[in-house]
This record gives sequence, structure tokens and C-alpha cells, in this order.
Amino acid sequence: MDLDNLDKKIAFDEDELVIQNVYIKYVKRNGVKCITLVEGLESDLDIKALTKAFKKEFNCNASIQKDKYDYDVIQLSGDQRNNVKIFLIEQEIKNPFEIIIT
Repeated sequence: MDLDNLDKKIAFDEDELVIQNVYIKYVKRNGVKCITLVEGLESDLDIKALTKAFKKEFNCNASIQKDKYDYDVIQLSGDQRNNVKIFLIEQEIKNPFEIIIT
């Protein structure tokens, strides 16, 4: 099948758009320490710049880790769930209904 001659409207139906959710997870470590994980960000975003912005905005430590499927996960020190949600909405990176906090 020749994909170059295929009608783009048929090949990419707008009704089948997939909304990718962002998951913000709270993970308890030892004692009183905890971390916040941000998963599901699009690959076209500059994850490194976003991590740097989180560090500066929230005054916390942050790093980029890979999950078992080789996707980027931002790891923040402390409970930053609400801060990350507000930041993603204010910067118009995600809509409120695309962000899931666990």
C-alpha cells in the first residue's frame, strides 16, 4: 500500500484522537521523606527545560529518570503534586482534565 497517495483525511481521522494524560504520583520513601513523579508528558516537550523550570519555581531538587518502557519521568523531591498541576495549567502545557493526581 502506498501511504504517500493515501487521503490524509481518511488516514488520520479526527474522531480517533488520543488524549494523553499526565500522571502526578506521590511516592512515600523512608520515614518522612517523599518524592513526586510526573509521568506521561509528550516526547516533543523539552523535558530537560521543564525539569529546570520545576526546580527554579518550586525550590526543590529534580531529576529525569527512565521508566521500564524507556519513557522520561520527572522526579521531584517533596510533595509537589498541586504545584506541578498548577504550573502545567498556567503554562498551557496541559488542560485540567488531562492531569491525574494519585
